[in-house]
Amino acid sequence: MILEKKKYKVNYLFNKIFKENFKKKLTIDWSKTPKRYAIINDIISRNNYKKYLEIGCFKDEAFSKINIEHKVGVDPVSGGTIRLNSDDFFKSNKENFDIIFIDGLHEYSQVKKDIANSLSLLNINGVLLMHDCMPLKIRDQMMPRSHEH
Repeated sequence: MILEKKKYKVNYLFNKIFKENFKKKLTIDWSKTPKRYAIINDIISRNNYKKYLEIGCFKDEAFSKINIEHKVGVDPVSGGTIRLNSDDFFKSNKENFDIIFIDGLHEYSQVKKDIANSLSLLNINGVLLMHDCMPLKIRDQMMPRSHEH
């Protein structure tokens, strides 16, 4: 726990000192695109899916808006239905899912594990979706998190 607090402080200071000083920045107007929950609900509806898993439900931004018969949300801090990190969830879970949305820890090695574990739970003809594959800022990948987004 002490090590995690130290990492948080280092990341926080790094974020405050260096900010985002890139010469080129991606500018994407996300207001003109469908919301992630709308895309997920459309896929559910088109395929008549019944079982949904979301990894990383921070504040239920998507999870609360998903319309499906059975949904499971995993987050160690807030939102969803199960208060675990994804590794612990995958160790104990016995269910398969039609659609899985990964929006958990934004760190390469963890995302890679979440993808592999999710694929092992995905039903035939199921869909795996991911969020934050192209973070706009370095701080969006820092662990532990040094900010709210």
